[in-house]
This record gives sequence, structure tokens and C-alpha cells, in this order.
Amino acid sequence: MVRRKPASSYYYDLVKCPLAGPITIQDIINFPWPDPTDPGYTRGLRERILDYRENTDYAIVLRLPVPFVHTTQFVRGFEDWFTDLAVDKKLAGALFDAAVEHNAAVTTEILKASGDLVDVVAFSDDLGFQNGLIVSPELYRELFKPRHKKYFDTVKKHTSAFIHLHSCGSIYKIIPDLIELGIDALNPVQVAARDMDSSKLAAEFGDRLSFWGGIDTQTVLPKGTTADVKAEVRRRIRDLAPGGGYILCAVHNIQPDVPVENILAMYEAAKEYGKYPISLG
Repeated sequence: MVRRKPASSYYYDLVKCPLAGPITIQDIINFPWPDPTDPGYTRGLRERILDYRENTDYAIVLRLPVPFVHTTQFVRGFEDWFTDLAVDKKLAGALFDAAVEHNAAVTTEILKASGDLVDVVAFSDDLGFQNGLIVSPELYRELFKPRHKKYFDTVKKHTSAFIHLHSCGSIYKIIPDLIELGIDALNPVQVAARDMDSSKLAAEFGDRLSFWGGIDTQTVLPKGTTADVKAEVRRRIRDLAPGGGYILCAVHNIQPDVPVENILAMYEAAKEYGKYPISLG
């Protein structure tokens, strides 16, 4: 894959995808996926984790490869990826299977080296836009969920750590499916997206799910006052923290346009309101 960074951007845009354009299932089979047993994936990993385990009081969070959605979007290109879902689900499924097989194999090697030492394993597959899922719930259950199950089962086979899934956007309609697959924590809890109100999520899923994130990065942190930020933190703690399980942080990476005083206000408010027992009314 080739990416370029526009002068006006903080990010690298995808400009060339190795499986873009007209392809066949044979092209997917012949694609030179990296060697999942490459020792570079695990070199020094266990030693680093043991050092943290023995010399700090940190909870150990291990980042794992994505299951398949991002991988396939990047090698195929977004336009072709979405077109495949509409006109050639067999091709899309073959690409999904190839990516799951590869990424699960890499994950197996990583967890063989470290799965007994970590507290949380974290991986990503963004499934939401601002106003809804990237596909219908029905298509998710038909084409995506079985592949997610294969990857999730691989993870659970090799570690008893809590499972953290990062998925941006409005994913409310498939949260029960994700819980069924075995996630313990949902990140980033994009509260500004449709149907992702924190009180609604807590009421429906709070007894089965830990929420990780929730402090709005679209409006409040970059554009709000310090008072707005403190009110945001108070609201999310009130909604998501009772009963335990809430990990407070920004919805996503804090961007360069966020004033330093707002970052400090977020931390100060977390200390002020985040002590148990939670009693914010």
C-alpha cells in the first residue's frame, strides 16, 4: 500500500492499493501475504512485558492485529471494497477469509509468546460511520460476523485476558452481536455519533460491557470551554461509571487543535468526579 500526506493534513491518505481494480479469487490466493511466523512480530515482546509486570503496577494492554476489515479495505481500496459487497459477495468473502487467516496466524504467534502475561488484548475493526453502520446489520451478520467469530475464537483460545474492541462511529445496532462474540470493553464510545448516547448505552449494555472512552473529541474538547469539558466529563462519568467498568479517556486521539487547558480540564475533572462510589445524580 502507498500513502501520502497532504501538506494540510496530519494524516497519510491511501493512494495505491495492491489489489485494486478487476481481480479474481485466484488473485487473492496468489497475493504475497507476509509470513505470519516472522520472528520480528514477537522479538523481545515477552521480555518487555515481564519487565512491566515485575517492575510496575501497570495493567498490561497488548495491541493485536486487526481481524480483517481494515486489512481488506487497505489492500483492495475503499471504492472497490464497497462495490464488492454490492455486486460480488463471493469475492469479498474470499478476501475476508484470506485476511482473517493471515491476521489470526500472526495473532496466534503473538499470544503464544505473551498471552499468559497480559491483562487486556486490544484490536480494531471500524464498523461505523457518523450516522450508522458501514453496512446493514443483516449484511454484517451474514458476511462479517462469522469471520469476526473465527478471529475472536483464536484470541480466546490463547489468552484469558479481557478483550477490548475499538470501533468508531455509530455501531449501536450490532453491539449485542459484539457482546455475543465475546468483547469485554468497547472503545472509543463515539458519543457524538447517532444512537451512541452514553446514558442509552449504559442502560442497555452496562451490565455486560465496559466502556472505554466517551469524552467527545468532535466538538467539546477542541471547541468547548474548560467549563464545557468539565461538564462533559461529569456527564460521562455519571452515565457510564456507576457499577464499575468505565475507563475514561478521549473518544479518539487528541488532535493538535485541542487547547492544552482543555486537556488539563479533562484530567482534573476526572479526578474530581471519578472517585467511587459514584454519586453525581
